[in-house]
Amino acid sequence: MKIKTLLLIFMFFLSACESSQPQNLESFTESTNEEIGCVELIHNGNTYRPFGVLPDRKLRDIQIGLRNNDASLPIYSVKGYNSADWIIEVETGFMSGNDLLYRNISVQQVPDEFEEHRDYSFDAPKQTDRNE
Repeated sequence: MKIKTLLLIFMFFLSACESSQPQNLESFTESTNEEIGCVELIHNGNTYRPFGVLPDRKLRDIQIGLRNNDASLPIYSVKGYNSADWIIEVETGFMSGNDLLYRNISVQQVPDEFEEHRDYSFDAPKQTDRNE
């Protein structure tokens, strides 16, 4: 009897752990843009490019997807902003680091609170030196 009870408790905890993963996560596809030298994320016809590294998790909202369906690369919405415009990618694997803010390439106005985190400028193709 004790074994059955312990087995039921164990199965309950296993099922609780499995359900903690958000359901219906969208897939964000990685694509390399050779022209400007960056990795982009593509989702539902939207293209997102890296904008900057966030020093903390204050802007991270709910998990909405995964990069290339990889559980170690979750995608989150940004608190107070439309996920069609801004998303956050989190690397949770061996070399985990800070949150990376991505901007949809169609977004023209950058909120002041994001400007201080701008680390990348992938708005236009790289300029080539005419002497090359």
